[in-house]
Amino acid sequence: MTETRGSARCALLGLLLAASPLAWGQTATSAPRIYSCIDANGKRLTSDRTIPECATREQRVLNSDGSVQRIVSPTLTADERAE
Repeated sequence: MTETRGSARCALLGLLLAASPLAWGQTATSAPRIYSCIDANGKRLTSDRTIPECATREQRVLNSDGSVQRIVSPTLTADERAE
């Protein structure tokens, strides 16, 4: 009887693990974003959120493998917004 319960528990545990997002290589939370830009001095900056020093510059949002996910355009100046 104990062996039957043990194998049933193992089967249930295996089913739960197979159905979990982690079993398929996905995380339960959203993937972290990496922002990257080159500032006015030519220095590359990276952060986990938008970079204030690069507000007037293009910022790249990178995937965890370093490939570009998307590009964030610079914010508009007051004159540009007025137009």
